[in-house]
Amino acid sequence: MKRKISVILAVLLVLSVLAGCGASGGASYDAAKSENAYAPGAPAPAPSEAAYDEEADRPASGNDSIAGSGFVYQTDTDLASKIIYSAYLQIETTAFDDSLAALNAMLGANKAFLESSSTGGASYADTYYGRQTYRTAEFTIRVPKENFSAMLQGMSEIGNVTRNNVYSENVTAQYTDTESRLATYRVEEERLLAMLEKAETVEDMLTIESRLSEVRYHIESLTSSLKNWDNQVNYSTITVYISEVKELTEQPELQRSYWQEIGDGLRLTLKRVGRFFRNFFRDIVVALPVIIIIAVAAVLVIVILKAVFGKRRRAERRLRRKERRGKGSGADAGTGGEA
Repeated sequence: MKRKISVILAVLLVLSVLAGCGASGGASYDAAKSENAYAPGAPAPAPSEAAYDEEADRPASGNDSIAGSGFVYQTDTDLASKIIYSAYLQIETTAFDDSLAALNAMLGANKAFLESSSTGGASYADTYYGRQTYRTAEFTIRVPKENFSAMLQGMSEIGNVTRNNVYSENVTAQYTDTESRLATYRVEEERLLAMLEKAETVEDMLTIESRLSEVRYHIESLTSSLKNWDNQVNYSTITVYISEVKELTEQPELQRSYWQEIGDGLRLTLKRVGRFFRNFFRDIVVALPVIIIIAVAAVLVIVILKAVFGKRRRAERRLRRKERRGKGSGADAGTGGEA
């Protein structure tokens, strides 16, 4: 009986390996077939290991605008496809609080939620003393895939979008392969449970339970992977970085002449020079009380030093006059004695 059970377990193991290989090949073919659904009439490519390359399905990132680049987010082209969409945006604004309020309204309108958020840049001391600081905020947003495009198109209402990158990752091949492997392990689990009921010795039961524990571990791992993919597919990720600025970045013209470039450079230089002198004058006025105190202290120090050194010089002059008088008296006394 022991030898018979060992043979059956070996056969089940071989069948599971063969089923996994067959599922892998079938997944590659299904993935290639689903990708062709986006191009009707295109020939179906031969299945290959390239279907498992995640980077091959990721488009090159670029500074693409949703409104201006012609990007179209398709969600209903193929219900069997598993595509993960994500985006990264940089936005600048002169009304920071209004921009945050607009973003919060967009979350409710698109049934999205914040996965994480962080803000910084302003402190209590800056606010109390009236110092001008610029705030920043970063949000990680999860939005249903059907509202992904609408959410991106509405970002221009928050502020000036300076960067807008959209990414996509097709995990259909990996998803299909994982489903097939999961189905194979579940069939093996049922067979092992049936064998466990018919086991007659403790040694056979321990052997079957050991293999059953391994199978169930694989089932839990594969199920977790599928749930994670479903979560990423059903809820796209948008990362938004908002920065508060004094002036919005001017959008450059697509075609400018040589003299236009010189004029823009001169205007920018004059603007920077004016900003420098304006800030310099402000700093001087703000520091004026300290400057006055330092000037008064310097004058007092100079007066005191002059008085001290003047008194010392007068004392030295009196001493030199006395010495000269003493020498003169001695010379006169010597002359009278000789006479």
